[in-house]
Amino acid sequence: MDASQANSMLNSFDEEMEDFELEVSHREGTQLITFILGSEKYGLKILKVRELISYPEVMTRIPGMPDFIVGMINLRGLVNKMIGMIVDSVADVVYLEDEKTQASTDISTNIDTQFIQGVANIRDDMVILLDVDHLLSEQELVQLNN
Repeated sequence: MDASQANSMLNSFDEEMEDFELEVSHREGTQLITFILGSEKYGLKILKVRELISYPEVMTRIPGMPDFIVGMINLRGLVNKMIGMIVDSVADVVYLEDEKTQASTDISTNIDTQFIQGVANIRDDMVILLDVDHLLSEQELVQLNN
């Protein structure tokens, strides 16, 4: 391709781009990833999520491992402990305005709320907001690091 052909292609591209409209919007609030587990919808702050992977076909369960370690998997050639949550399906990534959240201290039920940050109504669904920092106890974190 010579210089005149390249210039012609760039001019054609510029003309096509003039007809293209791009709308940029700004969202306020916390970005969440929501997922389904059983019949409930849960949400996690997306910045607390390291990675989403499909449930592996091969997972090795190791006798004597703590209950919170599901097993060992080969991920991209490295053997890793599978300590994450296993969910039925990922639902969506959404923004949640803080004022739309009801704190777990305001939930008047007999359930243990130590893992729950709150609840929110997102797109007409009640979403239980999990507190990732409290899913594993200090003792479990020590076991994980040993």
